[in-house]
Order: sequence, then C-alpha cells, then structure tokens
Amino acid sequence: MKRPLLTLPLLLLASCGIVAPARDNAQWQTSPHNVPVTWRATSPGGLGRIKVGNVLGYASWFRMGTNCVVDVDLAQSRAQLARVAAHEYAHCAQAPDPRAVAASVVTPPERLTR
Repeated sequence: MKRPLLTLPLLLLASCGIVAPARDNAQWQTSPHNVPVTWRATSPGGLGRIKVGNVLGYASWFRMGTNCVVDVDLAQSRAQLARVAAHEYAHCAQAPDPRAVAASVVTPPERLTR
C-alpha cells in the first residue's frame, strides 16, 4: 500500500521542470586584470529607463562578494557595446576587493616594503 502512495508524489516531481530565465541562459565570466566579472545579456530594453535615456548596462557588486555582475543590453551597436562594457567594467575594477582589504589589515606595513 505504501508503494502506490509513494509513486504518486514521485510522478508529480518528475513531471516538474525548472527553466532558467532568459538572462541566466546568456551569461559568461571573465577575469580581466584579476577582477572576476559575470556578464549577463538582457533582452532588448530589459534594463529599463533612467531619467535621461536608456540604460544600456548595469554593474552590481555585493559587499562581501568577490565577483561583480554586469548586465548588458545587447541591442546596441558594436561601438556602443564596447564603450558600455568598458564603462561597467570600470565600476567593477573600482569596487574594493574584500580579500585585498583583509590582506592589508593582516600584513604589517613593514613587511610590505623591502
């Protein structure tokens, strides 16, 4: 009797499918200058609008994270895409790395100089 009751929930779970959002299907990672960046392509116009114009890219860096996430709208010209990618990467490169802060606190200054 227990076997048929157990089979029903298993069939329901087997029929479920988890589908990743379109943004998660189009993502890749790079580490230029040892700054890990996850790039995500968004749907055209998916980043919305700000007061003056369209948002073509958006960088997110989480306080204790060591990875920066950049959303890029690919519905732009190649020249614009390169400019926006460089701009958003600059935000990632300027974000403080918690590992670097911890290393500077642990290492005494006299050991850093020769």
